[in-house]
Amino acid sequence: WIFGHPLSFGFDAYSRTRLRSQNLGLGFEEEQQGGGLRFGKEVTDTFRTDTSYQVFRTKISDVVPEASADLKAEEGRSTVSVGGLTLTWDGRDNRFDPTAGGSAFASGDLAGGLLAGDKDFFRLQGGASYYIPHVDRFVLETTARAGIVDAYGDSSEVPIFERFFAGGSNTIRGYRE
Repeated sequence: WIFGHPLSFGFDAYSRTRLRSQNLGLGFEEEQQGGGLRFGKEVTDTFRTDTSYQVFRTKISDVVPEASADLKAEEGRSTVSVGGLTLTWDGRDNRFDPTAGGSAFASGDLAGGLLAGDKDFFRLQGGASYYIPHVDRFVLETTARAGIVDAYGDSSEVPIFERFFAGGSNTIRGYRE
């Protein structure tokens, strides 16, 4: 809460360097500097809305020759400027350790266009979770997420680091990250 009102505000500033392993076929170096602002409002006890803006500059270098064509196309410097809106409904009995109820969200991001930057793309995402109490202290969680991202305007491709991929800790199991 800010000043006794159900509002949230945050900001980020970062500078990071990542060195990727060549044995995964992703041998390259990434340097990124950026920042962002977040503002949210709790409309009711179960519904909130959040807006965000972030801008970051990325430099991709030292891409290995056997890397994919999409990764090679990202080599060099680029600036992404993106604004977003998220709507969230949360009807769980406990936000930190839910045993019943559900939650859902819908979000949209727009990069480039009026916000400037080198990349023009939009991203729409949605998802829901539902919690069902079971025997003793066990709880079954069902979750579904979907998203779409596409380029528009002067961009013909979505940057590879803004695309959706299967694999990793928050997606389909059984695929490498």
